[in-house]
Amino acid sequence: MMVWMGNVGADKNNPEWHLNTGAGTRTFTQAVKFKSPMPHLPAVIVGLTHIDSSSGKDTRVQVEADNVTLEGFNAKFITWADSQITGLGASWIALAF
Repeated sequence: MMVWMGNVGADKNNPEWHLNTGAGTRTFTQAVKFKSPMPHLPAVIVGLTHIDSSSGKDTRVQVEADNVTLEGFNAKFITWADSQITGLGASWIALAF
C-alpha cells in the first residue's frame, strides 16, 4: 500500500480565480502532483480546511478530486448561486492498495 497526503488551496490573488465574481456555477481547479507515481490508481479523499467568503452572501462550497491518475489529480473547488468565495483550502489523502 502507498499513501500520499497534503494540502491544496488558492485565493483571489490567483489570476484564474473566479469564485468571488459573478453568479451561477463557477469552478477553480488546482493540479496536485504526487511525490512519486502510485503503483495503482489511488482513491483520493479531499476535505475543506479553510473558507474565506464575503459577508452578506450565503457560503456554498464543494471540493472534489477530479481526473485522478497515477501521478496526481485535480482539486476542483466549486461554488454556485450568488456566493462570493475569496479563498479555499483543503487537505487530501491518496491511497493505492
